[in-house]
Amino acid sequence: MSTGCDQPARSKITGLASARLGDVTEDDAARAGFQSVDALIAFLGLSRNAVVTRVEFALTDDAPKKIRSLTPDEVVKRLKATDRRSAAPWTGRVLRLIEAHPATRTGDLAPAMGWDTPKFKSNVRKLKALGLTQSLEVGYRLTELGIRVLQIRRA
Repeated sequence: MSTGCDQPARSKITGLASARLGDVTEDDAARAGFQSVDALIAFLGLSRNAVVTRVEFALTDDAPKKIRSLTPDEVVKRLKATDRRSAAPWTGRVLRLIEAHPATRTGDLAPAMGWDTPKFKSNVRKLKALGLTQSLEVGYRLTELGIRVLQIRRA
């Protein structure tokens, strides 16, 4: 579906219910993109007595905002500002910890910072928002930008 812009249309689920195919109306079938209820039933290959899950969607306007990419030097400046506002500098320590221990459980990394797991995750999300870390099935890893930022900070 085209929304007249370069972003894909986004939708959200507005309804979810069970329905017997025999109770589906011609209007329901048309909204689902079928010429008729018979065409819908033929497509599904089910009997009119079959019970299906009916999902309703609505278009939303919450498309992600396009964020300008930051240069590694701009990210370093932001990290320094974050550290200045914090009780103690932490951004470099967290990046080095993730670099040294990729794909490690958050519960194993947080104590190394003297933090509980929720605080560690919250701070890693701040780094992720800058494009420095990537969440894995277990733990995190640095992105290419994260590696470059660490190199700049070490220089």
